[in-house]
Amino acid sequence: MVNESGIYDLDWLGFDWSPWLSLDLGSEELGALSTDAGLYRVRHETYDGLIYIGETGRSLRGRIRSLIRGVFDDEMPFSDPHTASPSLWAIADRYGSGFEVSGTTPPEAQNKQQRKATEDALIALHRRETE
Repeated sequence: MVNESGIYDLDWLGFDWSPWLSLDLGSEELGALSTDAGLYRVRHETYDGLIYIGETGRSLRGRIRSLIRGVFDDEMPFSDPHTASPSLWAIADRYGSGFEVSGTTPPEAQNKQQRKATEDALIALHRRETE
């Protein structure tokens, strides 16, 4: 698998990624995300590269909403309903908001093994290209 486009591109690795949307619980932009199974990536204006790559077999929109639940609260959230929420909280606590998310719902995301394998490949390629 050759990555001919950048990690922020809307066609990264040949997938049709959504535009980058503000990752804010009150943002109406998140309503544009699909409710199908899919993959997603998160970035923050302070960092180079992606800060999270994830997958879901349920609603992409719902999973991203669970990711940001508690991220902007006064106290760090637990890792339920999303394992990455405490990490995003720590970034927001230190650097403020500035998160964006982009998602994709390719047909292969309907298959759990293919979706998880794709997530692993995205993470590996991101690490290779940014470290």
